[in-house]
Amino acid sequence: MLDEIDNQLAELKVSPEELADIQRPFVKMVRLDFFFLFQGVLSQYATILNTELVADVHAAKDPSVASAAVMRHSELITAWTKRTKKEDPSADLEKESLEDALNEYMPKGGEWLNVKELAVIQKFKAEILRLNADCEKKGGYTPEAVTYYDRYSGDHNIDKAKQLRNEVLQ
Repeated sequence: MLDEIDNQLAELKVSPEELADIQRPFVKMVRLDFFFLFQGVLSQYATILNTELVADVHAAKDPSVASAAVMRHSELITAWTKRTKKEDPSADLEKESLEDALNEYMPKGGEWLNVKELAVIQKFKAEILRLNADCEKKGGYTPEAVTYYDRYSGDHNIDKAKQLRNEVLQ
């Protein structure tokens, strides 16, 4: 539908400046969508790790050691959550790039992800940034970005989180 609108605007010989003004809200929406997708996937990834740690407690000969790992993970997640909490991501993304926002949200080394997990999440972040950059160039969602967003947003964050976890475990 947006492609049809773009074609109509081109036929009307809308200036590039006017076109950019028209596209600006769509570009902002896409940026916010990708921020929330990243946030949701990381949240689901943290849940997967917690579930694995709790399963280790039940399987361990000495549950106290495994329980300590669960508590440590919980403490690290809590600290990270406090550090990355954004009151209004939409307002923040008005002032900063998606890359800056994701860098702030990204877990730091030693917070709650190991080196391999951080590398996999960095790769995921790069994928999000590439899709967003393509959308910015287009002035709205690209077909690839729509497919990606539909596949992994909302209730499907868990699907991407599981893919990332599988990549870490390979």
